[in-house]
Amino acid sequence: MSYVFKKLSEVEALTEVPEGAKVLAEVGGVIRRVPGSGLGGSGGIKTAIIKSSDYDQALTGVQTFGSAEPVITYSCINMTFEEAYDALANGEPMTALMMNVQNSYIFNEYFAVVFFGMSINNVPCIGIETSPQPLYWTPDGISTTEPGT
Repeated sequence: MSYVFKKLSEVEALTEVPEGAKVLAEVGGVIRRVPGSGLGGSGGIKTAIIKSSDYDQALTGVQTFGSAEPVITYSCINMTFEEAYDALANGEPMTALMMNVQNSYIFNEYFAVVFFGMSINNVPCIGIETSPQPLYWTPDGISTTEPGT
């Protein structure tokens, strides 16, 4: 009988735990197999990360000057509208982290997410309760203007 050894540093690394996977755990000095589903780390609150178009410029200290204020746009950088809408429609909790610039200061703050469904002018919509004005997230993007107006 011969043995083949492999260094743990050479074992393939996975980005997520596949269904049915088992991991090794030491329990009271004895090695045991544990189902991957029992590892935890899932089931947290989904967070939509909303970023303003002037955020990166503010980070680098680059400011644009002109006769008119630039039009600030917003986008979600970690999920699609459809993913967020489906999660909310299925009763999952969600929050929004806003990466924003106000008065030349960089802000990262959490805001409430409101599931409007189709209640605003019959347009699928998610609201983000930012200050001083809310954001409206529809399949067409994120806007400061209520859909259908």
